[in-house]
Amino acid sequence: MSSALTPRESPRRIVRTRDLYAMEHDSELIQSLDFHQQCVMIRSRLNLPCEVGDNGRLKPISRTTVKHVHARFEDICCRFEFMYDRADDREHWGVVNALIFILGELCPDSVLCDMFFERLQLFPRLTWLLRGPIRVRWFYPLELLCMVVRRGSDSTRLTVAKHPDTLNLIFQSHLSDHRAVEYNNMIIAHALQAAFTSDPPQPELVSSAQLLSLTHSVFVGVSTHQPRYTYLSVSHALVILSMSRFRHELDNPSHGIQWTLDFFAALTKIEDLSIRALGLRIFLPPRFTGNLAHSPDTPSRGRRSFPDHLRHLLDEHESGELESNLVTAAIGAFHGAVSALSHDQDLCKFGSVVAEILQRVPFVPGLLKDSGVFPSGDDAPYASLDDCLLATVKALRETGDPSEQDVADIVELGRVEISGTAEELAAAASAAMTRNPQLTYAYVVLCRSNFNREEALRTAESGLECAAGTPYLRRELLLSAMNDAFRKGWTLLLCGEFEDPDRRAWGKQYTTAGAKYMDEVLRDCTLPLDSPDLWLALNWAFVHAIFSAGADLEADIANFKSNLLPRLDACESVLKALGYDVKASPVHRGREAYLARLPTGIESYTEGVSRFDMLTKDFRVPYDQPTQNGREEDALYAFWWNVAEDELVPAMTHGPLQCGCRYSREMYAEAVVLGRCGWCRKPSAILKQCARCREVLYCDGKCQRQDWPRHKTRCQQRLNESGDV
Repeated sequence: MSSALTPRESPRRIVRTRDLYAMEHDSELIQSLDFHQQCVMIRSRLNLPCEVGDNGRLKPISRTTVKHVHARFEDICCRFEFMYDRADDREHWGVVNALIFILGELCPDSVLCDMFFERLQLFPRLTWLLRGPIRVRWFYPLELLCMVVRRGSDSTRLTVAKHPDTLNLIFQSHLSDHRAVEYNNMIIAHALQAAFTSDPPQPELVSSAQLLSLTHSVFVGVSTHQPRYTYLSVSHALVILSMSRFRHELDNPSHGIQWTLDFFAALTKIEDLSIRALGLRIFLPPRFTGNLAHSPDTPSRGRRSFPDHLRHLLDEHESGELESNLVTAAIGAFHGAVSALSHDQDLCKFGSVVAEILQRVPFVPGLLKDSGVFPSGDDAPYASLDDCLLATVKALRETGDPSEQDVADIVELGRVEISGTAEELAAAASAAMTRNPQLTYAYVVLCRSNFNREEALRTAESGLECAAGTPYLRRELLLSAMNDAFRKGWTLLLCGEFEDPDRRAWGKQYTTAGAKYMDEVLRDCTLPLDSPDLWLALNWAFVHAIFSAGADLEADIANFKSNLLPRLDACESVLKALGYDVKASPVHRGREAYLARLPTGIESYTEGVSRFDMLTKDFRVPYDQPTQNGREEDALYAFWWNVAEDELVPAMTHGPLQCGCRYSREMYAEAVVLGRCGWCRKPSAILKQCARCREVLYCDGKCQRQDWPRHKTRCQQRLNESGDV
């Protein structure tokens, strides 16, 4: 055992022979007692309170006791080490087990967790007990390791993450007990999270082989114990399985992806809306943009160039002119307008043609950007397309005709969309909406350019109230509102407390709104089968069918398969023929996996679904979310709703998988209740009050400085209320 620990140059403290715990036969005495008496004796040897209640058991550790441990930390560690090493040498495993139990009573304090982990070298001690022959029962060592990882700092978690082979060996050694699987899921999830987010990055910690091995262990664990699911076990397992998906390319399906698909399909069969949405949210993309991988070199094709079976699909679904042909025709019309301009120099006429094209056909600004369609050279009237559009806007403004001002605004927005930045585009759209609140094209452009999806949703809803606008513009607003309403509804359902009726009501309200927009898009018979917008809406219909299904989920899925799935399959077939890489989309893979597995049932999960649903109602770990005034101001909501796309890695610190492990109470009832830092939310017994208002606690000055921008207003208000200004 001692060889696994870091050797010391000299003892930290000289043990005195008169100390009771240092007596020669003290370990034999404690070993001969039952477990509860062992704990009493060990507390006394560590100079901790050892009062016994009427039931003969030790009274729980108090906050005062934890403060005492902080004050005498080094002395207590020396006593612990001496007793542990002697019991280990003499194979007094009952003493070792009781020592670990007493240490676990102190570890709800996050600061002590990190201190004990480093000072006592807990990782080699605990893993030595867990991976070798059975010396002590696994429960207390594994629970303590789990507690340290849940409570500890990122540095502590990263230390654990550096031993993936050891973690995998421990997992494999204790697969027979569902509680051991739960603890191991939490340990591995938090360790991997620290490895993924370490600064500086440490890619060797999340190498594919090691991660895949851990993923396999987790999948076997949750599959083996499906009748005894707990929310903690499954939510942490989802993080691990999802990380595996991020580590492996979708173009090369791996076991990790397959396990994620299986687990995803099982979770979406559960009646609880939050858990069902959790399963969907983890596998499907965070934002349905409709941006399929399409090569600009792929020529558009007329109906006659399609194979017979695709022409049959177009006729069967009454698809009109292909969207790709409409775009090609629009580009041709633009070429014609440029050619006419070079002859007649009529900028107002040219502007009207450009405005008409922009309002009726998608993708035109993107295709015109750097496409070389504008003539250049010494004979060209304008140096660039941007100069030409600027001159066109100026000419339209100078006419003074009110109707021409709208055309000028549309051309200006098209110009900025082609050559400007997102910030410039948003400013131009806002200015155009101020001049004419009924200019639908400005609402569409602002929805595209606004990074704040909360504002984009409000913009789309306002734009749909405009009387003017082409069918294409209305469809774009519907798609934007549908996408953002669904995302907002999911966010409210997933990030809120299960018991929060207001949050659940808001979530259902926005998912209902998203479904309304989706239905209107699907009722549009003018949408051709090669439209990515149709593909987007049909995939949302699939997701919503699962999300909103009642008790008879399989009947709802059967209804989707008979009514909408043929249209979706036809859409993907046509898109594939036009060069879109549909099958690489995770949405496509998720749908295929779901429809292939769920209706017939998954043997390893079928019996556990109802049990899991029941446990999510009975077994909860409370989230500790700061409550703000107004739903848009909620810290967690705002962070997840407006999060950047590159930050959407499965996480336990924010989003639908937030676990609250770092600051929630421990799972056993007698755990000491400690105050929490107002900034990092970590519990500890040595927090200090804000010196001004004395109502908020902080770990140290660093946390207080971090929290000051948020706290200062409330702090001053409390001072004013108390009259101590």
